[in-house]
Amino acid sequence: MSMALSIVVSVSAPTLNSVYFIDVVVGGRSNHFGIFGHKDSAPSFGYDFGPSVIGYSDSQLTSPAIHNLTKALILHPIAASVSFLGFISLIPQYFTVSTFTSVNQALWTFLAFILTLASWLIDIILFTIVRRAIRDHGGDITAGFGNAIWLALAAVAAQFIAYGLIRSHRFGKVCSSGTGDMGDNLWRESQLRKYSPEEKIV
Repeated sequence: MSMALSIVVSVSAPTLNSVYFIDVVVGGRSNHFGIFGHKDSAPSFGYDFGPSVIGYSDSQLTSPAIHNLTKALILHPIAASVSFLGFISLIPQYFTVSTFTSVNQALWTFLAFILTLASWLIDIILFTIVRRAIRDHGGDITAGFGNAIWLALAAVAAQFIAYGLIRSHRFGKVCSSGTGDMGDNLWRESQLRKYSPEEKIV
């Protein structure tokens, strides 16, 4: 679920204009912003909110800090990729249960959770600043959050749940398997001692 949500967010505007982080309306004309730009732009790594986009000049929205934050949105497709690797690491679990496979799956899922959470926090920081600046300007320009914000939040929640389930279920199976093996070994050892010549009374 988290992987699917992260993929949807990763193809937001300008690739998929129906998925966007913020909607800026200038003079009644709507413009959706996503990871690699807005719906009227070519995809790019990093962008700003200049006069040609929002209809007025704002030094805060064209600052290097804002530009760098838009670059950091690349964390979304990275998080989606790590989630996919975590999904792939599930496959060995259906054939064997071991400490290595369980720890491997848990680590991939935890890393995906951290990346998904970090990318969502960047979304909130970046687009809250943009929305507030545009609303403070007033006039015939407005801005509001888009659905990608909430899709990203849902991805965070899904990844957290997945990590919790994997920890409780997979490690539980490993512990149960390990306890069973230990019991078998103790039984074999007791039988060997029982029939060992050293145990016989002379």
